[in-house]
Amino acid sequence: MIRARTALTERSRGVFYRKREPFLHFHEDPAGFFCDMKIDGRFRRHPATTKAQQRTLVARVVRLATNIPLPHRGRGPQFEPKRSLRAMRRGLNEEGAR
Repeated sequence: MIRARTALTERSRGVFYRKREPFLHFHEDPAGFFCDMKIDGRFRRHPATTKAQQRTLVARVVRLATNIPLPHRGRGPQFEPKRSLRAMRRGLNEEGAR
């Protein structure tokens, strides 16, 4: 259900990423099946043993996966491209020739 209803990427079985950030993963412990989902920058455990818990979990994952803004990683207005070594040398040569 999660694979079909979200844009999350499953890099390994049961481990889903949102862009480059891990978003949720599943595991089993003696108390049952659980899903650790990243909410507000921290992983929080959600039960996923019963069908009702699984339906609730899928609905929450779909809602969160589509509503969480992605962290800004692109070139924003603060980005200033670095000059190449060749361009810097050219600038020094032009200044020295004056």
